[in-house]
Amino acid sequence: MQAKYEFLPRVPQGAHADLQFQVQAVKQRLKQEGLTDVKEEHINFALGSHNADGSVEKAVQMLLIFQKSLEGVIKPYSPDVYMRGAINRNAVTCYIDSLLFAMFARLDSFEPIILRGFEQEPKRRLAAILRVYVNMLRQGILIHTDIVCWRAFSRRKLLTGVVD
Repeated sequence: MQAKYEFLPRVPQGAHADLQFQVQAVKQRLKQEGLTDVKEEHINFALGSHNADGSVEKAVQMLLIFQKSLEGVIKPYSPDVYMRGAINRNAVTCYIDSLLFAMFARLDSFEPIILRGFEQEPKRRLAAILRVYVNMLRQGILIHTDIVCWRAFSRRKLLTGVVD
């Protein structure tokens, strides 16, 4: 299953040989999970994300979350999961982070907003990114600023049509 959206690659700290070893390890783990056509740039993004921080297992977890989110899957709320929320990005995302937490942490009444099939690509992309956010939230994964930045970038592109 190939992802429909491009992820912004970020090369993690460390030597190039280590990165290649990690990429191969991620590919092997994804193959065990039934994913064989994940692009290397997506693997690089996952490895370089603040959530994974170079960890193969956490990168695989991120890629599985991305893939399920792109497929339209939303993880249900579980009272057994401690939800960590999101890190405020440069003191400007606290309101939207709080709003999304309130809307999606425990309630399923807002899920149709992000499950709806949109015709326009920017809206489909934003819905997919919000599903990633919700799935991470409901799995108790702290949402770092690179994911928050990715969400803001998509929203700005949707609202203005401009990418800076």
